[in-house]
Amino acid sequence: MSEKIKKNIHIGKMKRYLIILVLISGNMVRSQFLENLTYGIKAGGTYSRIGNLSKMIVSEEYYQDYTMKEEVRWGCEAGLFLNYKFPDTRIALQPEILYSMQGGKIKYNDINGLNYQMDFNYNYLTLVSLVKVYPIGGLNLGLGPVLSFNLTPGAIEYESNQEYFNLGRDLETRQILRNTIKGKTDFSLVANLGYEFENGLMFEVRYKIGLTDVIETQVNGYKFVENHNPCNVFTLTVGYAFNFDSRNNFR
Repeated sequence: MSEKIKKNIHIGKMKRYLIILVLISGNMVRSQFLENLTYGIKAGGTYSRIGNLSKMIVSEEYYQDYTMKEEVRWGCEAGLFLNYKFPDTRIALQPEILYSMQGGKIKYNDINGLNYQMDFNYNYLTLVSLVKVYPIGGLNLGLGPVLSFNLTPGAIEYESNQEYFNLGRDLETRQILRNTIKGKTDFSLVANLGYEFENGLMFEVRYKIGLTDVIETQVNGYKFVENHNPCNVFTLTVGYAFNFDSRNNFR
């Protein structure tokens, strides 16, 4: 057998060994990745408030002798998440996709007896990227950015006694509000406090701080003014995490 043939056989064996080694290494990396990865579902309640609503609707420059109260909106939140815990650390990355109900309301009364209520009932598709730290067992602290796309930018409800004052019907005023005031995409920062049990059950409390204006007031003849309206939200959720394999990791 010539030296050239022997060399080719040797090279062929080395290639096969290299391919086997790559496959084994890839399988080990994949196995380790899945051991540290969980997925799950979560759902809970929201308690939200949009700031500066009264200043947007009524200006002291035009109106006096009235009271206006800003109130919260109760809603719900639900969605899916992944959780990857970095090996040999107490740090995890948790991306989420959620459906979230947020908003606020205002109640107006004046000395003439006119009163009305506006409800801003916005619903969002929310993307969360949360970095978690586990100081003790399943106890975790988290922080991350949140991007929320408004699915219902015209979701404003209006009820009043204005027909008694010959000021038109509620339906007409509601349509004016929906055409003039539009909900926008919201960018915010969320802080998380949670606990994860070994059986996969988890509880989380969060506070989301709005960083951008969530309402756009378009040019109008009704004296509604543009200002900064951030939305801050408390959430309480319960979830359940599933493993990709049978091993309990980071417990």
